[in-house]
Amino acid sequence: MRKIKLVKCRLRQNGSSGVDNVRYVALEEFQLWRYYMEKAHGFAVEDPVVSYWVDAEALMEWAEQIAPERL
Repeated sequence: MRKIKLVKCRLRQNGSSGVDNVRYVALEEFQLWRYYMEKAHGFAVEDPVVSYWVDAEALMEWAEQIAPERL
């Protein structure tokens, strides 16, 4: 099953009280992406949370092989 670690975070323009934008960034690229967003573009990156993205089709195939009481 294909799983990708993603970081979900909020992207906010520094000094702005407007609406935050939610971004999903690959974990392997997050530190570099965050650096560029903050230093080069002047955004604030807030509330990072790591999660998995799982291919829905692969997940359904996997779930069919597992006994219902184990899910």
